[in-house]
Amino acid sequence: SLTYFNLCEYNKVEKILIDFDQTYRPAHAEMVSFVDQYRTTEGKKLADEAWDTYFGRDRKQETVLPQSLFNRILRNNELAGIVTHLELMDTEEDLIAKQKTRWADTMGPYLRKILEKDRQRYKRYAGMRFLSEMARQSNKVADLLTQAEIIRFEVVDAQRVDYQYKSQNADLGEALDRVDLDFATAVDFIYWPFNGEFWQDELGYYRYTEQGSCK
Repeated sequence: SLTYFNLCEYNKVEKILIDFDQTYRPAHAEMVSFVDQYRTTEGKKLADEAWDTYFGRDRKQETVLPQSLFNRILRNNELAGIVTHLELMDTEEDLIAKQKTRWADTMGPYLRKILEKDRQRYKRYAGMRFLSEMARQSNKVADLLTQAEIIRFEVVDAQRVDYQYKSQNADLGEALDRVDLDFATAVDFIYWPFNGEFWQDELGYYRYTEQGSCK
């Protein structure tokens, strides 16, 4: 949005900011509400439920959080390690279920009990790390939403200045449109203008200056 702002493409800036707000304001509200449920001492004891809310096998939570946000949260190395361990436990449980009936009926219940105990412990660890990381991302999103509001204010002010300038210089835009200027450089520069053609040995070295709406 800042790139378009510097090019005075205010309509594009506005569209980007509106799309951002529509996506991340509800997401921020969900994150704040979710984290607040587990801030108390009693809530922290239920951290395993926090993990199951979004990652449990039977999760039913409807969410507006984008997948990219979960991907960012799971980049936390400590949390990623716990997730890997939980996945290994699921694999172990599947292997137990695939064993011969006699073995599965005798050793299976004992092993499943051990796995379930470890799973609850690791899910609690994962839930605590997940809540901590979600709170951190929530603060980042809040900061970005604030910045977006500031940019929108700047856009409105810039549009006001632009309209004021154009109203005071109505003939200037028409005059500039009539000028057939291909390029302009200082006399001590040797310059070959680019008019759509290209030289094969120069591919990869061309530079193009984005033309915005600024006057």
